[in-house]
Amino acid sequence: SPSIRQAGYEPSELIGRSPLENLIHPEDKEVLKQSLSRLLATKSREITEYRIRDRKGSCIWVETISNPILDWEGNVIYVACSTRDITQRKKVEAARRESEERYLLLAENMTDVIHLHTPDPELHFAYVSPSIRVAGYEPSELIGKPAIGLFFGPEGAEIIRQALLRFLETKRGEVIEYPAIMKDGSRRWVETISSPVFDREGNLIYIANSSRDITSRKRVEEALRESQQQMADIISFLPEAIMALDLNGKVMIWNQAMEVLTGVLAKDILGKGDYEYSLPFYGYRRPILVDMVLEPHEGWEAEYLGFKREGTAVIGEVFIPTFGPHGSYLLAKATALCDEIGNTVGAIESVRDMTERRIMEQKLERSRTELHVAAEIQKSFIPKTTPDIANFEVAAVTIPAMEVGGDFYDFITLPHGGHGLVIADVAGKSIPAALFMALSRMIIRASAAHQSLATEVLRNANNMIASDATAGMFVTLLFGVLDGEALTLKYANAGHPTPLIFKSMDCRYAEERACGIALGAKEGVSYEEQTIKFMPGDVAVFYTDGVTEAMNTRGELFGMQRLIGAVSKTCQSPAEEIMARILEEVSAFRGDREQNDDLTLVVLKASPRVEEHSLISVHSRDEEIPRVGEELERIMSGAGFAGKQILDMQLAVEEAFINIIRHGYHGAYGAILIAIDFQEGRLTVTIEDDAPPFDPTRFQEPDFSADLEKRPIGGLGIHLMRSLSDEMRYDFETGKNRLKLIKIKDRPLIGAHQEAG
Repeated sequence: SPSIRQAGYEPSELIGRSPLENLIHPEDKEVLKQSLSRLLATKSREITEYRIRDRKGSCIWVETISNPILDWEGNVIYVACSTRDITQRKKVEAARRESEERYLLLAENMTDVIHLHTPDPELHFAYVSPSIRVAGYEPSELIGKPAIGLFFGPEGAEIIRQALLRFLETKRGEVIEYPAIMKDGSRRWVETISSPVFDREGNLIYIANSSRDITSRKRVEEALRESQQQMADIISFLPEAIMALDLNGKVMIWNQAMEVLTGVLAKDILGKGDYEYSLPFYGYRRPILVDMVLEPHEGWEAEYLGFKREGTAVIGEVFIPTFGPHGSYLLAKATALCDEIGNTVGAIESVRDMTERRIMEQKLERSRTELHVAAEIQKSFIPKTTPDIANFEVAAVTIPAMEVGGDFYDFITLPHGGHGLVIADVAGKSIPAALFMALSRMIIRASAAHQSLATEVLRNANNMIASDATAGMFVTLLFGVLDGEALTLKYANAGHPTPLIFKSMDCRYAEERACGIALGAKEGVSYEEQTIKFMPGDVAVFYTDGVTEAMNTRGELFGMQRLIGAVSKTCQSPAEEIMARILEEVSAFRGDREQNDDLTLVVLKASPRVEEHSLISVHSRDEEIPRVGEELERIMSGAGFAGKQILDMQLAVEEAFINIIRHGYHGAYGAILIAIDFQEGRLTVTIEDDAPPFDPTRFQEPDFSADLEKRPIGGLGIHLMRSLSDEMRYDFETGKNRLKLIKIKDRPLIGAHQEAG
């Protein structure tokens, strides 16, 4: 319409143009677009406020009422707009907002309220400044009204009345604090500077007041009082004894723990000075640690152990021989007490009775000394090296636990030949166990020097130990005599874990069962002798319960089965490696758990022989077969052959032996000579007979693919001999058959039985 000229535009300039091009303020274009979108979507009226720019570029706030014009089908074909200038209204609204913000700022930063009261009992308002509005009142609401009951509640009214009486008496003003009642009924704490106003005759005509809201301060003060009370309660009930002095050296804190420590009640000591607080400790007046915070007392500092200063704090420990039944160790720490601006206002000291702890530390130190002595005793009796024993490998170790026990092992060169082997576990811990261990070792050595039988060594040793043993002291001990030439160990056992025996042929575990009564438990005990007959490569493991009873973090024991498993895996290895494997598995099993018992191991291994020769003359009888098999096992196990290799060779030789009896001599009498020779890792069994010539190496292999019923009889025995040995040779000289079956020690096991099948 032509009224657009108010913005400096002619209608013709805008016809056909979008108002969004130049007319609408850039910041309000989105507002207008959203309004138009809603109108098109809802087909209803929209009222929008936005800014337009006149030809000069000035902004004009306008309000537009937009109505859709629809065709017969309900489509919007035009938007009819009625726009009016609302710039003045917007300015008024902005001014109102600014006024509200100023009022909010004033409300948040209250200024003092000035008010005059007539000095009558009701204290009527004579004047109130506009700042009373912060209390919700208009000044006009209060002028001429009584303050008592309206602005001053009962508590505040009484405070004002008392102040009024003082005004009349002293004619001087004062600062008073009281709770005031706001118009909404809430209470606020107010601080008022009240001054009396007198006329020329000296009559009190007004009470002039300048008041401010101190509610926040009161809350802080109340919180501080509560905090101080809580701190006082905390100090009173702290488990540590605490006292505090003011700058005059007078006691201002003496908590319950201090009452218990000294036997002096707080009511009898609070406010006392002149070092009276030292009397309960020393029996005479003198400075204590807390005094050294307030003043230097260099002469007294030397009495404190570890005395040191840390800023305003001092720390020290003192032994007072007159405090407590047998004297007391007291650890004290004192520091300055400061106010909010850092001025020292006193000093506080905490005292802790360290007597029990120091006594325990002294006992612990004595125990450590005892443990060291016991460990040295134990260490001194453990052999530095293992002996050289013919045809045996020896490995031994003792690993002491944190708590020294009495495990030990020993090797004794016997006057009548052979070597004595000892492994033992003394009951008890520390020095008594170590001394009992030394006694047991000495008695065993003395008895072994005069006795050749292990049973007699233990019997004599037991009688000597039992007759002089302290109650409850005993030792489990195994003593044996080792013969390197005969490959035997003859031993007697006094309550010790029985040794584990592993046969070299198949690393099979054989359990020893003999076990007697521990030495020292009872006099007059007899012991049974046991003999271990070693074959070359056999292994014997002697141990203490520190091995099988090693415990992991879950409380599980290492146990016998794990020990057997560890040895089985390595029984073909040297004795040192077997022992190392056991220790490794025990350590891995225990994990992070501390070792709580001594661990002792002795490993014996009969040395495999490097060369072996044997010649056996037998008759052509089946009864001779076991004799040949035993000799073959002896030589092969001694040479370190695996169990399967030994069994294969025994079967191959047995099959050859049966063939000679059945098919060579046809059951008649005949002589058979068997030579067994082992050297350089190669075993050769030569079987010689004078039966008719027969070369098994030229015998055709059976056809295993043919049906069993159609397969010709014979040939399976020769197939077994060829399959179970590594080589098979034959020759016929001087009227004798000579069959050689060869087995190579280090050749990988292939599963000969499967080849044979």
